[in-house]
Amino acid sequence: MAATKNHSHEGAIDSATVRKRIFSDLSTAGFIDRFSPPGINWRDWPTSFEPNEPDLQNSQRDSKPFNQIFPFVGENRSVAMIHADGNGMGQILRQLKGLVESTPDRFQELYKDFSNAVECSTIQAAQEAVKIALIPYRKPGEPLAARPILLGGDDVIVIVRSDLALHYIQAFASAFERESATRLRALNCDLPPKLTIGFGVVYLLANQPFSLAVQVAEKLMGHAKNDAKKIVPNGQIPPSTVMFHRVTGTLSCDVLEPIRRSDHTTLELTMGTYVLSTEFTSPLPKLGDLFALQALLQHPAMAHGPIRQLLNLLESSPTQARQSWARWRFLMKEKPSEILNKFDEIMKQLLPQYNSQKALPYAPLEAQSPHHRTPLGDVLTLRAVNNLLPENISEEARV
Repeated sequence: MAATKNHSHEGAIDSATVRKRIFSDLSTAGFIDRFSPPGINWRDWPTSFEPNEPDLQNSQRDSKPFNQIFPFVGENRSVAMIHADGNGMGQILRQLKGLVESTPDRFQELYKDFSNAVECSTIQAAQEAVKIALIPYRKPGEPLAARPILLGGDDVIVIVRSDLALHYIQAFASAFERESATRLRALNCDLPPKLTIGFGVVYLLANQPFSLAVQVAEKLMGHAKNDAKKIVPNGQIPPSTVMFHRVTGTLSCDVLEPIRRSDHTTLELTMGTYVLSTEFTSPLPKLGDLFALQALLQHPAMAHGPIRQLLNLLESSPTQARQSWARWRFLMKEKPSEILNKFDEIMKQLLPQYNSQKALPYAPLEAQSPHHRTPLGDVLTLRAVNNLLPENISEEARV
């Protein structure tokens, strides 16, 4: 369109671009404060994913243009698009409707108080996640390794450096559950004891289209929330869950089914949804157990080659996959016995139906399910994005 302003770095720009530049100015983006704990302000967040990109801020405000480059680690330029949304909100709103029908004079007050409780819990969780998962890993002179996109009610979108992403959502979920429990108690109503949340995480390169990544993350989040609903009785709030996917080719909104199931076998290539809470007992696997498996497979005594080859062989030659897996177990028996025993123990925690004597490291989540799963594909994803292992993984799990 016709130029309406002369930008100091980009030259003549049109009115639509002017509006985008105003929005990109973090100093005027009020929502950025919702993510920022005390001591953090808009200058602590990155403004650019490209090291040589010109400043996008309003440079007329300062003598020097402000441009914070996203702090990648070395040559790894992968990030995680995270989309989060609260569980069971429709159910709770129906409960509130029942409560106000008997006390209509409390209608406005109760809905307003509940809405405030949800939003305040989300803001507190976002700030707690920054304190736990971002600030400790920030180098002097660098911005935080994340870029907030949206926070409204219980809906959150944020880009986090790939190695910190699952650490971030664990801290977020824990704080959200804790804060919501306190605030719901203060309402003094017959509501669930706390709120929980579902996450969708897409790992991608910083130069891939974020708009598509948001859509894929939303689909993953929807699957994670639906899987959580299936494991609790009607009327109960499901646990906080996550489903993640790493983009290895062209990003598409149709990636969900191919990443969950092989076209050539009845074996699922990943576990799908993980439960974040360590206290919740369910047929779904726990994320903490996946971290323990990741830690174990990083042990120097582990033979990594057959594990990397296994998923490819399953699609091209199941017979070779069985031979490769048998060979791996044979080699591992020559190592200290506690390593292979620990591997089988963690696999059993992730998949109660797992049997170490079977030809492949697969098992159904439920005894009668026709679809068998493995966590090994998920471990390979975490290793590819250099997933940070949380400090609460015990030394025993690390061997």
